[in-house]
Amino acid sequence: MSGKWCTLVVLAGLVVSGVSRAETKQDVQWCFSSTSTEPQVMQGCTAIIDAPHSPDDLLMALYTRASLLMSKKQYDQAAQDFTRIIALRPADASGYVNRGIANADRGQTALAIQDYSETIRLQPTNDKAFNNRGNVYRSTGQLELALKDFSRAIEINPHSFVALNNRSSVYTDKGQYDLAIKDCTEAIRLNPKYVHALYNRANAYRYSGQYDLAAQDFDQALTLMPGFAKALDGRGVVNLKRQRYAQAMADFTAALQVDPMLASALYGRALANKLASGSVTEAELADIAKAKSIDPDIAGKYAKWGIAGL
Repeated sequence: MSGKWCTLVVLAGLVVSGVSRAETKQDVQWCFSSTSTEPQVMQGCTAIIDAPHSPDDLLMALYTRASLLMSKKQYDQAAQDFTRIIALRPADASGYVNRGIANADRGQTALAIQDYSETIRLQPTNDKAFNNRGNVYRSTGQLELALKDFSRAIEINPHSFVALNNRSSVYTDKGQYDLAIKDCTEAIRLNPKYVHALYNRANAYRYSGQYDLAAQDFDQALTLMPGFAKALDGRGVVNLKRQRYAQAMADFTAALQVDPMLASALYGRALANKLASGSVTEAELADIAKAKSIDPDIAGKYAKWGIAGL
């Protein structure tokens, strides 16, 4: 599990102007007040954007509306607002990094890389831009470029537990589990409550056959984040490897209560039931069919984990 700096970068140096017209005052209040409802924010900011206002008011309204659109996962519209911000302030790196976040979230990976690269050109020591670009590289299978970006982010900011955790994910992808564990351990030292690092270290322990240590990290992750479906699923797989079938079934079932479409948990639950009882029921067959419909390669993944399939 990778982490990104998804918090938008606030535009610097803006001051909301004074206004006189009553309707404009209401627009400004709705757009910029922390007590406004989402519809009020949208209406107020859109009114400011659509009517002549000071440049700072326009920029703040665009940023505020884009932030709301991002929170509502309306990434296409948010990217359009960030593009307008960039047109108004082309030398401000914050517009590019924010649009990069929007482009990554809407699956436009090439555009996201371009935006993060422009951020880095404008701010060569922006560790968050390196981190976010590394995430996009990893998501597209460009592991060496991802590794280079995460390493650069860590070089700029040695306290970046997010970048350390993300680099660990690349090491795990490459099968370099000792390096992954080392990075996760440092991330956890910097932030003992960073669940992503505990989860990633648990997986590195799991893939390297250190099941007891993996179980400990999954336990800790679940203490910090109860109901973390992927951690429940991962612990279920570890319990399968340790032949603790009842615990595995409980973990898989709990994971499915959170995420009913988690193929690994569906398949794992069926497998745990079979190994515990020695037979396969209609319920297990239904779990297997659903798991394979979600992820046709799920049996192959379990085989790679050293667990015989069904």
